[in-house]
This record gives sequence, C-alpha cells and structure tokens, in this order.
Amino acid sequence: MTSDTGTPFDGNMIVKNVLHRYTISQTDLCQKLGYSREAFSKVVNGHRALSVVKAKEIALAYDLDWRSFYETPADRFIPATGCTEGLFIRNLRQNWMVKCPKEWHYNSEFYVICKEGYEYNEYTYVITKKSVPFAYTKQLNAWTLYTLKDGSKLIGYADGYLDSEGKMIRFYNCETKAIISVPSKKIITMQKGRSLLPPVDQK
Repeated sequence: MTSDTGTPFDGNMIVKNVLHRYTISQTDLCQKLGYSREAFSKVVNGHRALSVVKAKEIALAYDLDWRSFYETPADRFIPATGCTEGLFIRNLRQNWMVKCPKEWHYNSEFYVICKEGYEYNEYTYVITKKSVPFAYTKQLNAWTLYTLKDGSKLIGYADGYLDSEGKMIRFYNCETKAIISVPSKKIITMQKGRSLLPPVDQK
C-alpha cells in the first residue's frame, strides 16, 4: 500500500498513538526540537520510520520511555517463569508480570524474588535461556541459574568448595542472603544472569 504521494505505508501508527496518549502537540514538538513539520508528519502518519535518535530526543524532552514508540504496553510485559525465596526456584502462586525489553521475551527466563522482608523483595532475575555445562572454574556471574540432576533450579553463585576433594560446593545468593551446600556431581548446567529488574506497578 502507498500513500497518494507514492510513499510506502508501513501501517505503524504507534507514534501518533503515543503523542495522543500524552497529549503532545505535533506542532509544539516540532518547534521545541527543531524538526521539520512536514517531515515529522510523515513519521506520525506511518509513512516513515521514527529513528531511535529522535525517539530518545522526544522521550528526554517529554519525560517518556523512548521504547513506547516501538512497542505497545502489552509488548513490554511477560509472565514470570517462577519465584525464588532463597536459592531454589518454585512455581509462582500468582500471575506476576515483568516489564522488560521485548527482545528479552524470546531468549530469557524470569524469576521473581518472593522472600518478604528482604531489600530486593519482588525484584526479578532475568536469566538467558542458553545453558552451558557446569564448570566451577568458568562461572558466569553472581546471578547464575543452576540446574541439578533432579530438575530443580537455584540462583546464586558457587562460593567455594567445602572440602579438599571438591565434592561439596557452597552456593550463595547475594540478594536473599541464602546459603546452601550442594554435591558437585548433582549440578548439570548453568545459565547466565542478564539483569536484576526492580518491581513495577502491576495495575
């Protein structure tokens, strides 16, 4: 489909919707940021893509999230995969939505910290889905997800061997302050932590 001026129409009306949602005048915006009114009208009407540079300029000027110009609110939320109350992961007892970049939806797992009374209560671990074989000398980071032979999972980091033969490993979670020991032979894989996200308003 093309416009009557021959410009390809990509159907992207998010820019217009964002400006309307925040009651931002297109004319005032162009004057404030020095944009061509004619050129920006093509962006607003979906005939030209909004560059990331301009999206960030607008977001800075109007105190917005620049990603709003590329994703709907629903695109930025995804259900959490599980919950950790110490180191071990369990299923969530409620539907917990996590706000994060859309590209993380496809390559990450999400685990909420559900231990009440801790500083990081309701923060969320973002863990990459890619797993590698466990190797104590090749630890990934402090928010690593480990999978054990019995299928259970824990989040933290290997804090050291508890014996000279390396049969037992101490694991520590720096957010929940939990400590446990696990037989080395029971640890199968590990997945790198990508981020620790703060709580968001679920309303």
